[in-house]
Amino acid sequence: MTSEPLDPNRTRVIIAGCHEYSNLESLPSVKNNTRQLHAVLTDPLIGGIAPQSCHLLEQPETPGILLDCIYDAAEQCTDTFIFYYAGHGLTHFHNGDLSLALPSTVAHRPHTSVRFDDVRHAILAARTAPRKIVILDCCFSGRAMTGTMTNAADLAARSEIEGTYILAAAAETKLAVAPLGEEYTAFTGELISILEKGVPGGPKHLSMGLVYEHLSRRLAARSRPVPQQRNRNAGSGIPLARNVRFSPENKPGAVDDIIDYMQTAAKSDVNPDALRGKMNSPHIPYSRRLRSASQLAYYDPSLTVECIDTIEHFLTAPDISGLDTVAIIKEIGKLDASRLTWAHKLLSEIARGQEGSRSYTTIVREHACHALGFFGFREEGARSYINLFEDYRESLSYRITVARATNKCFPESKLPAVKFLWRTSKDSKVHLRDRLEALRAICELHPKDISAASAAIDELTKSQSQ
Repeated sequence: MTSEPLDPNRTRVIIAGCHEYSNLESLPSVKNNTRQLHAVLTDPLIGGIAPQSCHLLEQPETPGILLDCIYDAAEQCTDTFIFYYAGHGLTHFHNGDLSLALPSTVAHRPHTSVRFDDVRHAILAARTAPRKIVILDCCFSGRAMTGTMTNAADLAARSEIEGTYILAAAAETKLAVAPLGEEYTAFTGELISILEKGVPGGPKHLSMGLVYEHLSRRLAARSRPVPQQRNRNAGSGIPLARNVRFSPENKPGAVDDIIDYMQTAAKSDVNPDALRGKMNSPHIPYSRRLRSASQLAYYDPSLTVECIDTIEHFLTAPDISGLDTVAIIKEIGKLDASRLTWAHKLLSEIARGQEGSRSYTTIVREHACHALGFFGFREEGARSYINLFEDYRESLSYRITVARATNKCFPESKLPAVKFLWRTSKDSKVHLRDRLEALRAICELHPKDISAASAAIDELTKSQSQ
């Protein structure tokens, strides 16, 4: 049963997405995700699912709307049940449980989002569906290669459902999730491309396992995080769509040969000796030496340990800058996942302003906050970021600049930033220029307050002219 094609009338699909948020950063490409995925899955030549069996749910306002939709479809399904969600993913600040953000979700207020436990129970209501597929494209941070809200590698594990194939985007930053200038998020964009263009040399139907394999290769080739998967009860064999490039005459494995050839060609352009020379040269800036080490480890993984040992030694140099220190710690964490605990500890200390006997500037602390977010330590990064604009020892203009960027860096800290900006704008002891700048930042950061902030700007301007 697992490998049989989907029955177009007995299958049920829920495609849910949230692209505009009141309190989190909006994700315009999610709207394209859901609409095009719906079109692909209902295309007679690709997904072949009956349109009445494939429900597109955009901007569900309440948990009840989303859950009722899932329950209704689950009760009708007798073949394969598919649930897809794109938008912000959040984790509970006490137990780390996953929840899916809705348009009015407020970070750190779990009742304003949909607990995935509730989604799981709704999917399990599809008792007559022998096959279940869950696809989660949750962003975790706030910019383009800019979005994480939990440790991405845990997402598939946290969403596990017995008898279900789970496919989850491991998005560490928003550029990995919603790259600027691209029509779709990185994960769903590649998924749609695979379904629309097919796999040369592949089988007649694209199983979840095959889709995962090609997704992983494509995302890794573009230096974007690979997805996570959980496969229960041979779920990897569930077919998601027809392979539009299938031909009985195709040689199996031909596409693998092409990929191997391209990777080999790319590596042939790299001169390992030149990169090693730059990495070890004391006369080259640390940033360039670090970049050479990163390239060398990427193109020849067998040299990763050597590269890590070399750049870690940079940390002991008396002339190493704070920014280079953060960059080195981050690169080591990227190259060796077993060093994440070490990287987390050092970045946390730097974000607080002190690491060992060394103190750090606010710019360095800000970069450390971003690095914590990159590795999925969202709560700690956001907390340290808030401390930056609440630190009275720093210049007010800098603090306003940091608060203004909250929506791009740590959208879950937007409300504290808005409160700080309002407090600054109302302080008569603050220079008029900074008060006006705080109000302008509010207009950018919190659209709901534009009217009030604009009125305050007019009032301050009039009082100054008098």
